[in-house]
Amino acid sequence: MSQLNDSKQRPPGLGPLAARKAGHSALIVIACIAIWAISTGASGYFWPGWVILVATLSFLAQVGKAAFGDGDARKKLENRYGGSR
Repeated sequence: MSQLNDSKQRPPGLGPLAARKAGHSALIVIACIAIWAISTGASGYFWPGWVILVATLSFLAQVGKAAFGDGDARKKLENRYGGSR
């Protein structure tokens, strides 16, 4: 008799991992924009642009490395963003 719970769960693909990382980065960016808007009345120097730049570069570097076959980068994405579905 076969066991029903014997199958191994496949690791998530790169697309869902990238989407989760993008979502987490977007939450940080939105929070910074909200702080800027509340504190300055949406006027003055737009400092969240720096947060957007760093979040974008981080996303491109980490997901790009994983997409081009870097096993360590893929493992880091899986450990951080691939836990629960």
